[in-house]
Amino acid sequence: MKFFYRRRFIFLTFVFCLLGTLYYMTYTLNSLNSNENDLDFENDEVLSLKGKIESLENKAKLNEKNLHELEKIYKNLKGSGEQNIPKKNKLVQQSNYYEKQCNWFKELNPKISDFQVSELIESLPFDDIDGGVWKQGFEITYDSKQWSPEKKLNIIVVPHSHNDPGWIMTFEEYFEKRTRSILDTVVNSLSEKPTRRFIWAEISYLSLWWSGASEEMKNKMKRLIVDTKQLEIVTGGWVMNDEANSHYYAMIEQMIEGHEWLKNNIDPSIRPTYGWSIDPFGYSPTMAYLLKQMGFESMLIQRVHYHLKKYLAQNQRFEFMWKQSWSNANSKDTSIFCHVMPFYSYDIPHTCGPDPKICCQFDFLRATGQYSCPWGVQPQIINARNVDERARMLLDQYRKKSQLYGDKNNHNVLLVVLGDDFRYQTMAEAKIQFENYEKLMDYLNSKSEFNVNIQFGTLKDYFEILMKNDENLQVKIPSFSGDFFTYADRQNHYWSGYFTSRPFSKRLDRLVEGYLRSAEISYSLNNLIGDNSQLSNDLFKKLIAARQNLGIFQHHDGITGTSKTYVVLDYLNKLYLALKNSKEVIEYSVSKLMGDASTADSIFTIDDVRLNNPSDSNIQKLEHLIHLTKENPKKKLVLFNPNLNRRIEIVSLLVNDPNVEVLTSDGTLVKNIQLNLVWPNTDGGVLSSILTKKLPALDDLSFSLDFERSVYELLFMVDIDPLSMSTFTIQKRSDSQPLIDNFPKITFYSRNGQNFQTQNEMIKNLNVKIDFEEINFNTEDIKIHAGLNCEAIFSPKTGLLEKITTDQNVFATNVKLVKYGTTSAREKSGAYLFLPDGPAVDIDPNGLQWIRVEHDGLLRNRVCVNMTVVLHCVEFYPELNDVKELKIPFFNIWNVVDLRQTHNFELAFEIQTDIQNKEEIYTDLNGFQFTKRKRYDKLTIQGNVFPMPSGAFIQDSNFRMNIISAQPQGVGTLSPGSIQVFLDRKLDQDDNRGMEQAMNDNMVVSNRFLVFFEKVKTFSSSSMELPSLVLNLMSHDLLNPLVKLVSSIDSIKEKRSFVSKSLPCDLRLVNLRTMEGANQEPKKNQVGLILHRIPYDDCVTGSSLELSKFYQNWCDRLSDSKFQELFTEFTTVNLDLKQSLLTLRSDVESQINIGKGDSIFKFIEPMQIESFIVNFN
Repeated sequence: MKFFYRRRFIFLTFVFCLLGTLYYMTYTLNSLNSNENDLDFENDEVLSLKGKIESLENKAKLNEKNLHELEKIYKNLKGSGEQNIPKKNKLVQQSNYYEKQCNWFKELNPKISDFQVSELIESLPFDDIDGGVWKQGFEITYDSKQWSPEKKLNIIVVPHSHNDPGWIMTFEEYFEKRTRSILDTVVNSLSEKPTRRFIWAEISYLSLWWSGASEEMKNKMKRLIVDTKQLEIVTGGWVMNDEANSHYYAMIEQMIEGHEWLKNNIDPSIRPTYGWSIDPFGYSPTMAYLLKQMGFESMLIQRVHYHLKKYLAQNQRFEFMWKQSWSNANSKDTSIFCHVMPFYSYDIPHTCGPDPKICCQFDFLRATGQYSCPWGVQPQIINARNVDERARMLLDQYRKKSQLYGDKNNHNVLLVVLGDDFRYQTMAEAKIQFENYEKLMDYLNSKSEFNVNIQFGTLKDYFEILMKNDENLQVKIPSFSGDFFTYADRQNHYWSGYFTSRPFSKRLDRLVEGYLRSAEISYSLNNLIGDNSQLSNDLFKKLIAARQNLGIFQHHDGITGTSKTYVVLDYLNKLYLALKNSKEVIEYSVSKLMGDASTADSIFTIDDVRLNNPSDSNIQKLEHLIHLTKENPKKKLVLFNPNLNRRIEIVSLLVNDPNVEVLTSDGTLVKNIQLNLVWPNTDGGVLSSILTKKLPALDDLSFSLDFERSVYELLFMVDIDPLSMSTFTIQKRSDSQPLIDNFPKITFYSRNGQNFQTQNEMIKNLNVKIDFEEINFNTEDIKIHAGLNCEAIFSPKTGLLEKITTDQNVFATNVKLVKYGTTSAREKSGAYLFLPDGPAVDIDPNGLQWIRVEHDGLLRNRVCVNMTVVLHCVEFYPELNDVKELKIPFFNIWNVVDLRQTHNFELAFEIQTDIQNKEEIYTDLNGFQFTKRKRYDKLTIQGNVFPMPSGAFIQDSNFRMNIISAQPQGVGTLSPGSIQVFLDRKLDQDDNRGMEQAMNDNMVVSNRFLVFFEKVKTFSSSSMELPSLVLNLMSHDLLNPLVKLVSSIDSIKEKRSFVSKSLPCDLRLVNLRTMEGANQEPKKNQVGLILHRIPYDDCVTGSSLELSKFYQNWCDRLSDSKFQELFTEFTTVNLDLKQSLLTLRSDVESQINIGKGDSIFKFIEPMQIESFIVNFN
């Protein structure tokens, strides 16, 4: 031990000397560098000195790492002689920030699990062989001797009712016509017998029932949930959310809303710990991760590709530990036990065993004649004469099903669910189901020869018995990683259509999420500062309504776009109300935070045309126009950045006067501004008429050449601190001469010039230069400035982007607009299914009406092409690109799509590159993580389309191309080197999956994307499987835009920053949420803090992708932050922090008190989302 201390002392001395020398040399170099501009050259001595310092820096980092290793050895040696070592907290994994960051990337192993979905897709044939009575499986046999009196088959029968919060009816209609009576029936039926059980999932319905129930019924339900445990709440989210299109922010929000309601209304002890997800159309590991972080122990899923189910059945792998592909042996355990239901559906005919003809005979509601069994044999009511024959028939199915679980020697525990959509609506139905099963159970349990224990139970009952059995018999549970997209239920019927169906709703979902998050954060900041007004409390109720309406839409028939038309419109009304409520909350909260102490009401109006209803009058449409006059020559504007990262962006406003200037909060004149004419649909995001429940008329969308008169777009660049509010002044210039040079030049192209008949009228009295050219064979390429030494080149024939040139490379970016029809087979594409008529084809080039080029702009250049069914625009921001020092310029794509006059038409755009991606594409899962996909012919076209909730990329050893999406849509790499993104779909028929209508109710819809390239440095690095830091930051900013608020008064604060400016760039604020108390009152002095640490490889070897100097200067620092840096406005307040579950439930056993001076990254590993309850004393 003395030798160890001596070695450690010598080593520390060496490091101290080395760092001292390094400091002196760095100081010398900085002095030399400060004079380099005067010398205008870099002499050999400076170069030599730089090289030596870089060498020393690398050695220092290496020695620092060695020091950490020695310190670990020392701690282990020291600890080996100590007793009573405290156990590690389950919720907290503590380690040195720098060491853990680097080790996390080094230890990445995508094959950490026993089997991965990618390996299964690679190896399985994806054929469709008839399996007999189990069509998609095989014949199952068993030996009845495997069970004995000492080793019985334990069967748990779980009654349930699946209640969709909207689908064929609206949420409220379903409740009034079905769900209210279902919950009444459940409460009364369970109260009759203590042996009966039931599970319930959707808290949205439970909340609505509770609000109208009598005190007697409420007390009965409480007793069943809390005391007798006969009624178990499973998952406990506001809805059973979709897992393909939903963003993880909304997934977490709707789970918190459900769990918070249970705590406040049922009992604080009630916290669901078992997941139940039987109807979403495919499954994401993100949901498995979130459940684990929420304290769940196990989960159950159903809709898995039938061919994967066959593999799981043959290998007895229907139960596994679901691991995250990015987890490693030394990181926090993120795996959760998962049970997969084996057969076609979750209804009674497909849950007792492999033969639906037999199982259907045990759905006793069908014995009443209300439904029939499609296999031709109806159920028999159980009596003394038939009970033996019926019990043996049912037990045979149970035994066969049991062979698919456990291992080859142990098939002792079986789960059988008993229910379907909207079942148990009446006491008569409950009576016939429960009583007939009770007769069968009594008989089976009474016969020792059967060696069976069968009972009603809940998920908790099943999983507890299973875990005990597996532990006693040492059953090995395999581990799995991957996702379950894209789902197919039979043949080649892939459910890849719903990734894109009803894109208007999907886009609106993301707008609501961005505004709701800003409302949550701004309200919490104002609440913590001490606003106790009644208006604040009233607005909190509106905030709750917004939360719940967004939560409703996450339902697997909401955001998926798979509901009837009038239900879709009802969802849109709910989303629009959430948007308006969020807007009110933000306007009030920012007024209190940026106004003076006397401010009582809102003094701000959010400036966003997307909040307008285009069916309003023109005056109402332009309510957000900044109107400057001689009497009121200036307006104050506040920009609210709800993110933890610095934002350098181009801001867009509408003004009535082009003769304007912009001042920052300190009075500095913004040097470069750009003014633009405002063209129809320029914003690419105006909402259609949704409040009148009428679809838009065909003339709602004008793709004309005309532009708004007396309205101009003002662009200027801003630099906004993290989580801050900054004031700008928009005012009339004293110089009355118009800013002609601040307008870009405009050129229109057309094939025959007939579209330019009104050109003279258009440019009359305009100082803006507009040219008109007719397209012919001699027309040169269209070129616009894209950045320093960079150009974007467009085809003069189509107006579509072809390539980007830099001073070093030419990047092929061939954009194509393509379409699909539907198959000629009997079953065709619909809301769920994508069944194309073959590969995509280019849309008719004769549809080209004109090309509009806005070029030589100070801040933005743009090319728009009108192709009849789509207005497609590509934008470059040269100055912003140069400020961020991106060698390859990024660009925006936005489209306004109108398919209302088409038939069986699916529109997509494709970007073709030179990247050798080996037909691989990485797509995101819920905006949280990415997974690698590969195109296979055996999966058909539709099986190679995947969900893209927020982004995708392709790559080779030289470059990566990223696409970030502002809305969820389908994506694939359907030809080498390409990314194809689906935009909209109009289909003339139902696809026989229950919606019972064609999907032909299209609206005019906008969508927005951001595309950029990155240079690869180290292709072999494991971090190449992950999204880049830049992608994560850009995506977060795209989905959470700066909030623009126009003030009605001049006396407002100049600036307000709520966090430190030096926060690490891989830290993301998911939410700052005010907790709900009794009677929907906001809890004061307490917030829920949710943080996400995005992956960022900044180790000694450097990132796998080249990072611009702008991001290097911001991010390439080995720094950690303290919790107090998230609350710099509250430096004089005592902060009490406790780590919580992700549902913000702090009532868990393992907790640790956290000081405000504690390191944040001490509690959050890369990729992890962690939550904390913060109390302000």
